[in-house]
Amino acid sequence: MMELLPNLTCEETPQQSLELQYAVADYILSLVKSERNRQAMCGSGLLTILVSRCKEAMADIGDPLHLPLIRTFEKLACQAIDPPVLRQFLRLGDPLNCTVGKTGVYDPSGKH
Repeated sequence: MMELLPNLTCEETPQQSLELQYAVADYILSLVKSERNRQAMCGSGLLTILVSRCKEAMADIGDPLHLPLIRTFEKLACQAIDPPVLRQFLRLGDPLNCTVGKTGVYDPSGKH
């Protein structure tokens, strides 16, 4: 379901698309309330999917999906998080010029 979440859009009915996306995100949040479900979802790689597929909504605090996605991430991260996923989460929105490592070009003089 999380793989499909960003693709639940329809140009003719954007409000209904957003409501459907929110309902799916809220449903997934309700699933991670029990520890057993969190273990299963962490084992299936939901954290990686969440950070890679929903990064725009997680980075934009004004996005209606931001809160349920962040809460889902927090609950799963408390269970188990891999260092690469944590690094990817901390780079959402490219704070502190994190794009330097992505391009492979680094200029120590600070000129871009």
